[in-house]
Amino acid sequence: MNYFNSHKIKTNHETILAYLNFLKQSFLIHKAERFNIKAKEILAGPKKFYLNDLAFRNYSSVRFEFGLSQNLENYIYLFYKMHGFKIFVGNLKDKEIDFVIENEKEKLYIQVTWTLSDAAVIEREFGNLEQINDNYQKTVISMDDATFGNRNGIVHQVAWELAEG
Repeated sequence: MNYFNSHKIKTNHETILAYLNFLKQSFLIHKAERFNIKAKEILAGPKKFYLNDLAFRNYSSVRFEFGLSQNLENYIYLFYKMHGFKIFVGNLKDKEIDFVIENEKEKLYIQVTWTLSDAAVIEREFGNLEQINDNYQKTVISMDDATFGNRNGIVHQVAWELAEG
């Protein structure tokens, strides 16, 4: 709503939700519910939406840089959706876990970043997952040239290996 108000566009929540629902029904976008990891419940409030085709985002962008991390996150969402997983955006206190994914056989926690370029990024991506106190697989996915192995049981995986496995 802030975006619309700042551009002096008159609308309301119901109209925005109706348009988002139309886009979802036409398979242009997918909705990811927020999931409270500690309480193990779906949260009310803001959801995240992912495009079914990244060309729509790139076509409508006026910037040269298309948000590589956001595109990678969108790709990872689509990959797991295509493989039949239910996908949630995880909330853990004041931290966000990019994805909590599950099917009948497994549950995974996933963080996505373009590169593990410096100590602050590494700490953010691995640190968020380290705060989850259960035994489900935790993975950081990036586009780095090589894998960094694991940290405290959290696996680093390069994105292109997803398609191979």
